[in-house]
Amino acid sequence: MPGTLPTRRPVLLAATLVAAAFLFAIALAVGAGDALGVNTVLHADPTIYRDRVDAIVAGGMPYVDAVLEHLPVMLLPLFAGWALGELTGMPPAVAYAAVTAPLLVLTAAVVDAVARRVEDPAASTRWLLVATPLFPLVLFRLDAVPVLAATTALWAVLAGRDRLALGATIVGIGAKGWPVVLEILDWWRGRRRRAVLVVVGTVVGLGLLSLLPGFRTGRSFDGIHVETMIGSLVLVARHLAGREPGLLGVAGATYVSVGRWAVGAEALLGITAAVPLLVALRRPCRRSATPRLVALAVLALLLASPLLSAQFLFWPTPFVAFFRRRRILLVAWLVATVTTVLLVYWYPARPLWAVGLAIRNVMLVALVATVARRVVSEDLA
Repeated sequence: MPGTLPTRRPVLLAATLVAAAFLFAIALAVGAGDALGVNTVLHADPTIYRDRVDAIVAGGMPYVDAVLEHLPVMLLPLFAGWALGELTGMPPAVAYAAVTAPLLVLTAAVVDAVARRVEDPAASTRWLLVATPLFPLVLFRLDAVPVLAATTALWAVLAGRDRLALGATIVGIGAKGWPVVLEILDWWRGRRRRAVLVVVGTVVGLGLLSLLPGFRTGRSFDGIHVETMIGSLVLVARHLAGREPGLLGVAGATYVSVGRWAVGAEALLGITAAVPLLVALRRPCRRSATPRLVALAVLALLLASPLLSAQFLFWPTPFVAFFRRRRILLVAWLVATVTTVLLVYWYPARPLWAVGLAIRNVMLVALVATVARRVVSEDLA
């Protein structure tokens, strides 16, 4: 059928790359990492996922007396991975990777559909370029769910499917929260009442959820996440000064003990990165520019957050793929590659590792700055 081959190629390539990443990551998970003397945390989270579901199956009420740091939609992949493990005897890492792998392939198909909508067929290949280095990580995380939902919402916007766009956005928000940034497209298209209602609903919903003890326990932390820009700089400074790094572990994440000023400084960094959005939103809405606008919004949110887990860097990849500049694609690939390497070699207490993380974050800021410059420029190609 005409038009079938361009869709199949990125999907088949994505399936091949996901399978390769799956084999690589599973090899590390079942002992190859120990044999190589590598302290990897690529496959660490699925054990926590299993424990969360075990507590619920044992009779605990999610968010009340059973700790659950994830939003409600994430209960679906949490239980899917748990059930697969129970039925087959698979280790948690393998079971959850088996759940997320098809979602990554589906995302490739949706990115390709978006690419055809904006007449940029090479974007699906560019997505594989910038996203594939993160596959060995996101296979063991749940972030494929909101990324698929957000990408579907973007396609629906471009296809004029408003109900699907709203539904996919709500699913994404219910999974991770961050897809609320897609409402800038509703605002840009003149659907401002809906944009305001969705944003307000998101804030109220997250606020109510944060009042529940089981959610607060999983999200409570001191200091700032080690992988944020400020967190990495503080870690490097302490290593250089010969001081204790002050690392803290909470819900499978690592934080640096530091004053609340660090959270404010990180927020200011993200707000600064978001300023160019105000310039872009004053212009007439252009279909071809929508993925790039979303890319900047997601990247600014990443910089603003006091929590920047490595898998979060997968969020902007479907949108960054719609920039054609080699510099942007190269920096995005480097950020993704260094991120996965840092998790394969997880040594936050070592100075060299801390320096590598800081370099990764400098590249991330450079990526955001370059994207922002492209978004506000007249030539958005």
